[in-house]
Amino acid sequence: MAALNGAGTTPVTALSMGGTTPPAGGPTQQALEQIIEQLLEPVLRHWVEANLPRMVEMAIHAEVVRALERAGLSGRDPDHKV
Repeated sequence: MAALNGAGTTPVTALSMGGTTPPAGGPTQQALEQIIEQLLEPVLRHWVEANLPRMVEMAIHAEVVRALERAGLSGRDPDHKV
């Protein structure tokens, strides 16, 4: 799974022994980034679908309350028509 750095050790082993690792952006790094992206995308998509509507609703509600307060309307008077 992990590429060897020429001395018979993996990059993690080489790093722990004070050795060198493959250059950043090399083939191993790019492959790892692609794997992580593929694993995280469905998790992040699910989180956004589950949480974004509530977050947008809360942000809109907070902004409406701020706008009403700036206009001198608290929005708390049930007889007041806006």
